[in-house]
Amino acid sequence: MDNHTPQTLMEAIRYFSDLDVATEYVASIRWPDGFICPNCQGREYSYLKTRRLWKCKACKKQTSVKKGTVFEDSPLGASTVARGSVAGRQLQERHQLV
Repeated sequence: MDNHTPQTLMEAIRYFSDLDVATEYVASIRWPDGFICPNCQGREYSYLKTRRLWKCKACKKQTSVKKGTVFEDSPLGASTVARGSVAGRQLQERHQLV
């Protein structure tokens, strides 16, 4: 992923229309220091690109960027979550200026 982070909601809608980009962005927020298995804390993994899942090499469990978060049971996809993070940041910045 490039280092560009969308600054507006319109930029985010365009930028995160690619689900792979959105998944990578959410993963970088969830695991800023690299993947950590939510089941066993293992750090070695393989990535199942066709399903956008991480598979821990230690415990063999599969996980997604949504697993173990408030979005786990949500039908919202990674692109919606990524766009929401940008929109939330915008609202927070506006609120601090008032």
